Amino acid sequence: MKKLLFLIFIFSFSVLLFSQNKDNWLTYYEKSNYLETPNYDLTIDFCKKLEKASPYVKYFTFGKSYEDRDLPALLISKSRSFTPELQKKSKKALVMIQCGIHAGEIDGKDAMLLLVRDIVIYKKYQNLLDNVDILIIPIFNVDGHERISPYNRINQNGPKEMGWRVNALNLNLNRDYLKADALEMKYWLKLFNSWMPDFFVDCHVSDGADWPYTAMYEVEKNQNINKEIASWTKEKLLPYVLSTCEKNGHPLIPYIGFIDEFDITKGISSGIMPPRLSTGYTAIRNRQGFLIETHSYKNYKTRVDATYQICKAILEILNKEYKTIKELNKKADEELEKCYYNIQSFPISFKNNNNYIPFTFYSFKMITEKSVISGTTRRYYDTSVLEKHEIPYYNSVDPIISVKPPYGYIIPKQWSSLVEILKLHNVKVLNFEKDQRLNVTGYRLSEPRWQEKSYEGRHFVSYKSEMFSNDTLIKKGSYFVPINQQSAKVIMYLLEPVSNESFVSWGFMDAIFEQKEYAERYVLEKYALQLYNDDKELRKEFDNLVKNDSSFASNPFKRLNFFYQKLPYYDKYIGVYPILRIENEFKLIN
Repeated sequence: MKKLLFLIFIFSFSVLLFSQNKDNWLTYYEKSNYLETPNYDLTIDFCKKLEKASPYVKYFTFGKSYEDRDLPALLISKSRSFTPELQKKSKKALVMIQCGIHAGEIDGKDAMLLLVRDIVIYKKYQNLLDNVDILIIPIFNVDGHERISPYNRINQNGPKEMGWRVNALNLNLNRDYLKADALEMKYWLKLFNSWMPDFFVDCHVSDGADWPYTAMYEVEKNQNINKEIASWTKEKLLPYVLSTCEKNGHPLIPYIGFIDEFDITKGISSGIMPPRLSTGYTAIRNRQGFLIETHSYKNYKTRVDATYQICKAILEILNKEYKTIKELNKKADEELEKCYYNIQSFPISFKNNNNYIPFTFYSFKMITEKSVISGTTRRYYDTSVLEKHEIPYYNSVDPIISVKPPYGYIIPKQWSSLVEILKLHNVKVLNFEKDQRLNVTGYRLSEPRWQEKSYEGRHFVSYKSEMFSNDTLIKKGSYFVPINQQSAKVIMYLLEPVSNESFVSWGFMDAIFEQKEYAERYVLEKYALQLYNDDKELRKEFDNLVKNDSSFASNPFKRLNFFYQKLPYYDKYIGVYPILRIENEFKLIN
């Protein structure tokens, strides 16, 4: 009897100790009854607490924000592969999970603190670390995270207070992956290239119609990502993740938009994420990205759990498929490094075509009525009535602009600031150590038009482009960017002026369009009149413009400048794109 009582005592004491220990590991989010998210300092404290308690966790920082906050990261590795070199030697897949790039959309941070805690402290899912290491950014936009308010996201149902969408310079980091204006993005690119993950997850919250789906998702499956990676995504990744989340009570839907927001029957569409965005960027780096967009109308607890379950499902399938995804990534990289110069065309811009697949779409009943405020139609939803729609899903795209890759690009020495950004993308750049004459292809850009409203601190410029070829003396100190390398697609997007993502399109090179020398009007009148009288074809062209273009006819400057452009005094380099294409193989003279 005494022995039995003793055993009961020991058991009860053990249960009490376990319960107390478990209470010590409750997150701030759990303690708040799933209504709040911790601030920056509390988040970092919990990350460091995880590191102290588990040999599998390493906390580190990878840079600073504008307001001098550390950019935090957690690496979870059963083999303690806490450096990029050790991780690569481990032969495990590396999954990078990013949270809080939009710091008001902070579900991912709380979900990942829970998941890491459950794996390394509660020992629930340690098998997730068998073949996978996990690199987590709990908060990317750290300055926006600390701009805390209950009024930061009017469409979002919790937490009680959240951070702000953009960084301290009012820049949206999820528009900055290619141009890399922001300090935080420069550090992110260094982190990404150091570790070169095998798979990427980006955690967000999205608005939309009111529906039963807990979250939307996006993965790249079209022409902007390696074909074999796309096939693996469709055949292996998505079936497992979607079915697993459905079983766990979190039905997912692709990241879609409505053809007509007031008429669901017209269908839905999705396309390609441009590389200025996270998963569009990782796609052109041959790494699949999984965008999580939990639905903002769901309560915070539901959204955090959905993010948790999605990430857990991704880790489960990657533990099974780790060898396959690593091999596919390696093969895709080798293709770019060895033979990208030989492909016939690189699709650089896309649009949806008319192809669609049937889709069963569930929505709560939409009610529309005339708005006395806006004077247009307003919509709202009756969540007690679930409707089923069989609708078309337009998810196929065609390239609208394609360019044949050159052997490489030549960047003049004076444009070294662009080279520094290329290097952030792990682009290999060589130098001309001597003057060298080469046959090159260039672009002349004309009729520039700047977007009136700024976008991410810049004014987009559009223009017409015309190619030309000539023999040019490339000066010592110029840069050569070979196309056969892992970052080949980044090079094409940034250096081809027909790309909407190019440096020149983003407004990095506006000065090339500016006329710097002018003629006095009384001097130009004499030269213009002489050209008008001596050149019949030129006179005919001028008279036609005066007759048919009222803006030209009424503008004395344009009329005189028409002739000035024909004189040898005019600057022939206006609009000449300074970055040149070298079409054929050549040897740098050392």
